[in-house]
Amino acid sequence: MLKKFDLISIGDSTHDTFIQLEEASIQHSVDNRKRLLCLPWADKIPAKKVTQVPGVGNSSNAAVGSARLGLKTAIYTHIGTDIIGKSIKKVFKEAGVVTNFVKTEKGVSNYSVVLNFGAERTIIVHHKKWNYNLPKNINAKWFYYSSLGPSHQILHKQIIQTVKKHNIKLAFQPGTYQLREGKDKLKPILTNSEVLLLNKEEAELIANIKTKNIKKLIHTLHALGPKMVVITDGQKGAYAYDSVGTYYIEIFPLDAKERTGAGDSFSIGFVGAIAKGKSIEEALLWGNANSTSVTQYIGAQKGLLSETEIKKMIKRFNKIKPKKI
Repeated sequence: MLKKFDLISIGDSTHDTFIQLEEASIQHSVDNRKRLLCLPWADKIPAKKVTQVPGVGNSSNAAVGSARLGLKTAIYTHIGTDIIGKSIKKVFKEAGVVTNFVKTEKGVSNYSVVLNFGAERTIIVHHKKWNYNLPKNINAKWFYYSSLGPSHQILHKQIIQTVKKHNIKLAFQPGTYQLREGKDKLKPILTNSEVLLLNKEEAELIANIKTKNIKKLIHTLHALGPKMVVITDGQKGAYAYDSVGTYYIEIFPLDAKERTGAGDSFSIGFVGAIAKGKSIEEALLWGNANSTSVTQYIGAQKGLLSETEIKKMIKRFNKIKPKKI
């Protein structure tokens, strides 16, 4: 009989190097649609602080966050034979994440450089092309499926077959390469998703609409098949829809020190609450608490909370409640 986990996270893992910049400027693009991080050309740029954080990435953060919440958690991911791969695996073991499904391939692991300026960040990412193949002896109450690199398409079919075979609930937080595929290619995954988790820009990309009307956006995504849709909108708050109602929650009023991992921590806080039988309103509070805590530290995992710590954070900001809109 297959060992059944509460949650198995599926996706790439990476090593982050955070560089706190001292000298930079923010400019607007020619079309005024984007803000640009600008550095002097062909010059040496002083770094105020450098921090190394192994074992991160959307799925890795979800795995560590899930284990922190007390859920029996494993991860399916690929690492290289380099020292970074070893450090990534060590992070999982220390966090209590089962590593039975971690696959090692010859060569280097994924790597990211995070340029911090103020409370925001710009991430330079290297994704290796892995030989993805979902293990046959994999079973859980929940799959948390997120960011992968090139050649990940084989997993779509395998995940759908597995969730149907074992009656697994699927949480889907698409990464860059998955978002590029568009809603038509993602339709089979979306149709089989219990929860779809996106930020506002990602939501507009998949829905193929540009709108300030969040209800229209979230309903458009729900029509693609997922039972619940969650949209985070940075400092403006977050929204969730479950076919019964659309809910909104504002962020907890605590100044962020660094926002890397804020979306991931919100997402696993939300999914973790649903996995524990909480309501959609409670799940929004759990996501809020987890995200608020993570933004108080450098890196995406240091501030991830236990269930007890989440409840304390919610109590601290007890005036903020989800509202039906």
